[in-house]
Amino acid sequence: MKKLVKYKNRFKYGVCPVCGHMEFHYCNHHVEYPEIWTTTTCENCGCVVEYEDNSLPQNIWDYIKEANVRSKSKVLKEIQKFYCGINKDVKKIL
Repeated sequence: MKKLVKYKNRFKYGVCPVCGHMEFHYCNHHVEYPEIWTTTTCENCGCVVEYEDNSLPQNIWDYIKEANVRSKSKVLKEIQKFYCGINKDVKKIL
């Protein structure tokens, strides 16, 4: 059984905002230098939580913080928009 963090503590501890899982998978997409393309996804639900695509690294926690939202429905909308909508398949926050 995977230990999941409760919703109200997810932003404080930097865990997956969708499921509360604490472990992530880092993927370097093997593009040639000087290009940069990396993504970090939750190992449990697959939500993209961080990316770098020829820009400064962007993470979902800062993205949600800038939107100034905390309710599950509003956070879900921000998660779905993050990284060009790749998380659009996320339908529910656990």
